[in-house]
Amino acid sequence: MPNQNPRRSRRSTRRSGVPLRGARDGGRALRAGELQRRGRGDGVRGAGPRVLRGLTYVQARERAEVHPLVTEINPRTHDTTYRSVIIVPEESPVREVSELRGRDFAFGSVSSTSGSLYPSIMLREAGVDYRTDLGEVTYTGGHDATAQAVAGGRVDAGGIEDRILYRLEEEGVIEGGSVRVIEESDPIQGYPWVVRSELPDDLEGAITDAYLSMQDPDLLDLLGAEGYERVEAGDYDYVEEQARELDLLTESQ
Repeated sequence: MPNQNPRRSRRSTRRSGVPLRGARDGGRALRAGELQRRGRGDGVRGAGPRVLRGLTYVQARERAEVHPLVTEINPRTHDTTYRSVIIVPEESPVREVSELRGRDFAFGSVSSTSGSLYPSIMLREAGVDYRTDLGEVTYTGGHDATAQAVAGGRVDAGGIEDRILYRLEEEGVIEGGSVRVIEESDPIQGYPWVVRSELPDDLEGAITDAYLSMQDPDLLDLLGAEGYERVEAGDYDYVEEQARELDLLTESQ
């Protein structure tokens, strides 16, 4: 889902003493529900390139012979990573993730890397199991809905991609100052452009070269990228390992 390139506001996405690192909502991403509707049910219909998120890619490779080619360079961080953050309403007394035990929490899509998997990792690292230790758990289906639920006080906290949070504030989808970041994840590898392994080598090489050599500023802006770099399947092994441990490798929830 391409986005324009507004300047990001940092005034309300803050964590006590820690600046929030993030950027744009980069690239086009397939939502979890779309994966089941695209032909063969594995998230990659046909042999041409598709952009997935880390978690949807490792889910897809469980069902089909696919591999990644490139990922976007984040215009803010100037590398190929972004982050997930846990947010609470600005007036919430919660300051630490461990304080979310027994509280209501909003995830995005169950197959979202930054809206489901990494918030679950951050919760676990704070001693909170998302399956047993939270109050009411809601899967909103998207980052926008999660941010609005938290900003509106309908849940106590939620997980969202940092660069999407910036966009939502800048565009006025949520009011500046209505949410506060209490934790951010380790860097997450960017969205992979993937192809089926049946794609001829020469065509795969041509596609890869086209992304790596892309310099048109308007096109890069449309794609939410500063450029592209190669990635390999192993760059997403950590995502697969954590998804397996947290029962998020399938879309059964």
